[in-house]
Amino acid sequence: MTVYNIYIFNGSTGKCIFYHEWLRPFKAVSYRQQDDQKNMFGIVTSLKTNLLRIAPVECKEGFTSFKTSKYKLHYYETPTGIIFVLNTHPTTTNLRPNLHELYKQVWVEYVVKNPICDWKQEVDSDLFREKLNEFVKNLSLN
Repeated sequence: MTVYNIYIFNGSTGKCIFYHEWLRPFKAVSYRQQDDQKNMFGIVTSLKTNLLRIAPVECKEGFTSFKTSKYKLHYYETPTGIIFVLNTHPTTTNLRPNLHELYKQVWVEYVVKNPICDWKQEVDSDLFREKLNEFVKNLSLN
């Protein structure tokens, strides 16, 4: 299976604090990364809000993912308001537990605990990027 890209947002500001792309076979002619990031934040926050509003029963986990014929978007929000959005091949199973592990094992260890990283601002850490690549490489995507 394929992992396309990851967005990490500061949920309180809406700012994309980290973006990485492994495979993106299609980019619109007018593609601008900053616009793409703003659009993604707007889409996932609107989806989360509206889906919870219209749910016929209480959703314990809330919004976790959605799927199209071309990709599957996985969503995980931490208690501190950091939002992880991972796009994969549409046949990939639910990766919410994996995103939680990514948060604990990679984000907390190599960003939050790093005294030179301000995790509320844009993250530019080669060590974090390296550990993220290792984590994604070792994902078992069914």
